[in-house]
Amino acid sequence: MAAARELFVARGYPSAAVGDIAALAGVSVDTVHSSVGRKPVLPRELVETSLSGRDHAVPAGQRDHVLLVHERGWTPEQFREWITDSWTRALPA
Repeated sequence: MAAARELFVARGYPSAAVGDIAALAGVSVDTVHSSVGRKPVLPRELVETSLSGRDHAVPAGQRDHVLLVHERGWTPEQFREWITDSWTRALPA
């Protein structure tokens, strides 16, 4: 996934060939396909992994922030306030 991310950023999605991603990762194209899937799956997997806050994709209902919302019984407005505050603290001004 790191190789896909690197090439998507450097070249853009259309110019990042799966063969180049595999070569950068030191694996075969078949390994990329069997472990992640075809090229259209890679961007989604990268986003899902990023959203999960872990080193792998996690189903939405099992993500830490979703579990926190359910645990605390927050309303949508309370969640919006929490996420806005979290992003404000996490991102540079």
